[in-house]
Amino acid sequence: LDYWKHVNLHLYDSMDDFFAMHKEKKFAFFSSKGDQYHWDLKYTQDMFLIFGKESSGLPDQIRYEHYESLYKIPIRSEHIRSLNLANAVSIIVYHGLYQVR
Repeated sequence: LDYWKHVNLHLYDSMDDFFAMHKEKKFAFFSSKGDQYHWDLKYTQDMFLIFGKESSGLPDQIRYEHYESLYKIPIRSEHIRSLNLANAVSIIVYHGLYQVR
């Protein structure tokens, strides 16, 4: 990809290391199991937006430990359990860009 030179990539040894290094930052977690809607989130310029794996979502431990910061994107069908991860990320990122513009 021709834009990789513009990406500031950081690798962490574990999730625990990541959270320990950024404990002063604001986080928002996204899961179909959240009770708050994504449009209620007050985005900030330097917050972390955390998504789980497409196959299994966020780990239970993260959902429980950060429940107050857990948001969902509403789905209008009882037959669809979740959105494709790329689509979910697009919705959240562009909603955040709209808020902090």
